[in-house]
Amino acid sequence: YDRAIDIYKRVLAMPYEKAEVYTSLAQAYSGKGEEDKALEYILEARKKWPGDFNVLIAEINHYLQTGNTDAAKNTLSLAAEQDPDNPSLHFAIGANYNEMYNDSLRTPTEKQEAYIESVKAYKRAIELQPDYFDALYNLGALIFNEGIRIFVEADKQLSKDMDFKKYGLAETKFKEIWKEAQPYLEQALALIDESDSNYYFAVASLREMYARTNQPEKLEEINKLWEKIKKD
Repeated sequence: YDRAIDIYKRVLAMPYEKAEVYTSLAQAYSGKGEEDKALEYILEARKKWPGDFNVLIAEINHYLQTGNTDAAKNTLSLAAEQDPDNPSLHFAIGANYNEMYNDSLRTPTEKQEAYIESVKAYKRAIELQPDYFDALYNLGALIFNEGIRIFVEADKQLSKDMDFKKYGLAETKFKEIWKEAQPYLEQALALIDESDSNYYFAVASLREMYARTNQPEKLEEINKLWEKIKKD
């Protein structure tokens, strides 16, 4: 990395003003773990070439790698405006909001807003690319986990006030949410086989889904796959 940095800086001094030299410098600094220095060169490139899509992607990747979800959110929106029909971009937007939804430091309101935006972005990615496994699986898992959140909260509340009517309303809600997640998880599983590293997670998710929603026939079928995984 040090040698690469030295060469890139010599190239810039020639002078040779190209956006890819700046982004390559940023990658080298990132490789050394000097993320602040990496961002310095990315932002300098953004000033010089504000409309360069590759520089914008370099900035996005930096924020995603360093966990700066708020900065990534804004930059991803700019990229989506430039390339609105790119399913990978919408997936990245969904994944970034997904991270915000899972962030325990955020308020319940912020988490719910992130949930809504994440669902929207994943759905857009799937609309553009119907066989997008990662978007299908992430969307199904996200919705399912939202149902789990409501279930856990309802269970805690029931232990406090023993209000079974209130719990019944919550139960209807979280079961509806689980059913909403089901087709996305099923479509995701249909796209892969046991040779795929994601197969285990897709089967495990559906197994829990069918158990929680009382679907014995589907549970029996998925358990056959589950047993096969365990044997292998």
